[in-house]
Amino acid sequence: MFTKNNVVNKQYQLLKSRLLLESAEEDDKVLVFTSAKSSEGVTSVALGFSQYIELDETFDILLVDCSAEPGTLYQRLANAEFDGASLSHSELDQEGDLNWENHIKKIPNSQIHILTIDSNKVLRSDIWQTKFSELKRQYQYIIVDAGSLETETPMLWSGWTRRIILIIDSSRTTIHDLKNLQSKIKSHNIELFASVLNKKKFYIPEFIYKYLY
Repeated sequence: MFTKNNVVNKQYQLLKSRLLLESAEEDDKVLVFTSAKSSEGVTSVALGFSQYIELDETFDILLVDCSAEPGTLYQRLANAEFDGASLSHSELDQEGDLNWENHIKKIPNSQIHILTIDSNKVLRSDIWQTKFSELKRQYQYIIVDAGSLETETPMLWSGWTRRIILIIDSSRTTIHDLKNLQSKIKSHNIELFASVLNKKKFYIPEFIYKYLY
């Protein structure tokens, strides 16, 4: 989550600056956070970045929770139990005018809203494209916690945005891991917009980054 750690905040600042510089189209407002493996801090960084960009802005931000455990984002931000459910494919099919209020929860005293969905089902729905367009008009940024590339979720989201952001746990990622990651990214035709080093506690040589792009 958001922290006073200057190293982390510097990465948030650089990421925000790049977004403001390059965001020209509506789809550019959709940011998908992912990682090579689970437990690399995707949820924490997605939350932290949402809180960071909220500091100097008054617009609404939508956080999309694609977690295997629905309600993770809401529980961490609102510090309260999640009493909803993931938006499913069947609900989209059954309700032409879906009441989003049942699934989008606003964090108290915040501009952040959270939508919890089952990506593997919802993103394949014919109705999702219309609903997603509505969300992009309503929110200044849509930030997606897509989990790791060990699941299908990040690949599904790569079809909806050009802004894929890779989270790397620098405390345990090796050169071998980066080579495997490079191969996986190419095999799925994923274009990375940026990478964020999480848990960075030591200097990392610049040449290591060549394995990511």
